[in-house]
Amino acid sequence: MQAKGGESPIGIRAIQEIYTAKDLYEAQEAWVITNSYFTKSAEEAARKLNVKLFNKLHLMRIINQVSGYNAILKIKKELYLVEETLEKLRTREQELLKEKKALEERLSEIEKKIKN
Repeated sequence: MQAKGGESPIGIRAIQEIYTAKDLYEAQEAWVITNSYFTKSAEEAARKLNVKLFNKLHLMRIINQVSGYNAILKIKKELYLVEETLEKLRTREQELLKEKKALEERLSEIEKKIKN
């Protein structure tokens, strides 16, 4: 993998370099990544030599995709926390209803004693 930066389009030399490095290091694939674009000759050479190219647009898509996944994970986490809180509230509600019932029964007993 080779990363090239800059504002100018990346030329055929980067493709030649990575293709040579692929054989030299016995790599399975060869990639050139840039925050810019590639020249037409670089794109043609990459196709012929089976070198994968990732330009500025590819990187932006990847970043957006990762950002989207992160947003999904954040929302799922928040949803889980809300569900967990609701479950705790439901449990507490049941406890309070039992306490209320017990207090109502006690009150009723006291009121009966007072009437008698």
